[in-house]
Amino acid sequence: MKRIGQLLAFLVVLAVLIGLRFPDYPAHAHEWVIEAWGDGYKSYHAYHYHIRYDSTLSHFAGMNYPYGEHVIPGDTQPLLSNAVKILNNLGLPVADHARAFFHGALLLGLFLCGLFLWLIFRDFGLPGWYAGIAALGITFLSPQLDRMESHFGLAHPELMPMLIYCLLRYHRQPHWSWSAAIGLVIWAFSLLHFYFFAIAAFLVLSFMGARWISRRDWALTGRYLLHGSLQLLAPFIFFFFWLYYGDPITDRTAEPWGFFNYRAHWEGVFTSLSEPHWRWIDEHLIAIRRVDMEGQAYVGLVALGFVLWWLAGAFRKRNAAESPVREEAGRHEELRLLMWSGLLVLLFSLGLPFILPGGERLLEWLSPIRQFRSIGRFAWVFYYAVNIAAFTTIYYKARAGGGWRWGLAALALLTLSFESYRFARSHDLRLDPIEEMAPGREFTAIDSLDFSRYQAILPIPYYNIGSDNYWWSLSGFIGQKTQTLSMQTGLPLMGAMLTRTSLGQTVNQLQMVMEPYRLPLLLSDLPNDKPLLMAWDEERLADQRPLYAHLLEGAKPIYAQPPLYFYELPLTTFGQRVQARRDTAYQHWQSPALQGEGEWRTKDSTTHWAYWSFDDRPSAKRYRGKGAFEGVMMEENVIMDTVLSLTGAPGELTFSCWMWLGADRYPRTDLWLLELDPGTGAERGRHIRQSREWVKTFDNDGWALLEWTVPATAPVSRWRFTLSNPALKRQPVWLDELLVRPAGSSVYRRQEGEVMVNNRYWK
Repeated sequence: MKRIGQLLAFLVVLAVLIGLRFPDYPAHAHEWVIEAWGDGYKSYHAYHYHIRYDSTLSHFAGMNYPYGEHVIPGDTQPLLSNAVKILNNLGLPVADHARAFFHGALLLGLFLCGLFLWLIFRDFGLPGWYAGIAALGITFLSPQLDRMESHFGLAHPELMPMLIYCLLRYHRQPHWSWSAAIGLVIWAFSLLHFYFFAIAAFLVLSFMGARWISRRDWALTGRYLLHGSLQLLAPFIFFFFWLYYGDPITDRTAEPWGFFNYRAHWEGVFTSLSEPHWRWIDEHLIAIRRVDMEGQAYVGLVALGFVLWWLAGAFRKRNAAESPVREEAGRHEELRLLMWSGLLVLLFSLGLPFILPGGERLLEWLSPIRQFRSIGRFAWVFYYAVNIAAFTTIYYKARAGGGWRWGLAALALLTLSFESYRFARSHDLRLDPIEEMAPGREFTAIDSLDFSRYQAILPIPYYNIGSDNYWWSLSGFIGQKTQTLSMQTGLPLMGAMLTRTSLGQTVNQLQMVMEPYRLPLLLSDLPNDKPLLMAWDEERLADQRPLYAHLLEGAKPIYAQPPLYFYELPLTTFGQRVQARRDTAYQHWQSPALQGEGEWRTKDSTTHWAYWSFDDRPSAKRYRGKGAFEGVMMEENVIMDTVLSLTGAPGELTFSCWMWLGADRYPRTDLWLLELDPGTGAERGRHIRQSREWVKTFDNDGWALLEWTVPATAPVSRWRFTLSNPALKRQPVWLDELLVRPAGSSVYRRQEGEVMVNNRYWK
């Protein structure tokens, strides 16, 4: 009864502190949002759309229309959204309160995190008051509090304490029930965010492996494997068949970008500029390197001191296996196993051993790990492990030694409380209203608009993220407005903010908004002939208008609330725009104003240009003519290295070529354009981009037109154009039809029943 009373008292204090930290949630959790512009608002859209409008539990149709995506890479948090969806389908009117459940799940996560930390400390024999203070501090210092600003699926700090609690229980009593509990926890939280499967799997494997080795349980290897099957293999089989098996999409990226970039760094683990003492050190003693959010998992000053004490003891005794805890700490074996498993996962989060020489080859053998590119998140395991070990050890050291050691224990608790308070308050987690969600201000309240006339929303500026081959970043205003419109009307979005999206689907989407050249393939995939509803953000288009102006051709304005404009975009306009450019090309060719004879003409006879057809180079693929440049991706492919004299004075040059980008990672090929002194070879200018950044338009067979304009520092220069992509090793690269001309000029050619205008070919 005493223990139950202590638990209830702790839970009351925990609930009060959560209420004080989030005071606006009781009044506005059902209508307002935490993050109104970027990744966070996208999560609201995916969650809400899936509940309201998706016809199945496994497919999310709210983005990447008409293809959609599976609910896991769609970030719908299917554990939560499907639960609400099922209850709503059973007749309970819970969909109207979906956002309240969304926010309630986040606060419940903090509550459960504190609860399981308290249970862990009590199981280690710590008194209720000490366990309560430590649990509260660790909860509110959790690095996952960062994710409550945007990555809501990851903002569930309760997973690690729940899993650690189950592992410790299993260690004391290796019963099948605890293995089943571990498997159930991993399955459930993987349905909130699939990263949790990998993070939890690393913790379980590290803990069980350390236990197996330290106990030398060679004879029980089979039993370990059977328990591991229940803990990890069972949820893995579920997700394999639900997510991967039978997936019709075969062109998802095999190597998402960021594995070596989104890793943890020691500065992010052991320091934090959200704390005043670290800011003082940064300003007055030594500069602390800034690291990406993915590399931050601050463990706290107490945990840092504990790690240093442990390392000092290991060095002094030359036996790290006996540190940091010994017999007097109680259940010392469990703490050592927890600490070692945390350290092993921390090393992985730092990129080890893959950042060492030869590590990239090892990563090739373990290529599925690349799918979890933000490995810095794995450091969360170490955060909980080291803090549980630290505060348990500090208590037992104080109890054994008494006197001044109790003072150190009190100082440790005060330090943790101070840091957790500062860290928790450093994040703006207040709820914000959305203008179009206020009563009477909804898009559906606009009497002049009949949204049933349209089949999807086309956002401009366009955004498409998720293929890891093309990145069209989100503009916050149009993202919020179009996602709000989608939630209120059920119209899906042709934009995408997803994960591991099909490359082919992405190219089809981009072809709809890029320069008209060929009839977009996506038109044949649309289920009906209804027009599109184009949402146009006039203010954010100030410097991008030339990229999208063609979409206004044939578009009918239907609503204006500056800077937001709505246009009706009939599907026939896409073909009309292509035809108009074909007609213009022939009209220009026939114009007497063009200068020149034979195949080639320009508007100005003084225009100098250069052209390489590569027809003398036989190749497996070609865009035009009899050949193309063919090379090996891992090598430095020299496309052009020549002296050009194209302008009478320094100006700008426009380079264009056709490159085959029809496979994964081809759009991430590095292109180097160097301007050199013709005599000395000294560098005059350097322009480095990836091929995806210079794509102007697409043809329908994997070829893309790359075009870029660069300044020329001198009338005559040597220009060197190279490309390479070491990640693709010996895979071939194809490039064709290289044209160089003065910026602003036009070059025409008529050959074999077609007219070429600035490297665009019209039959």
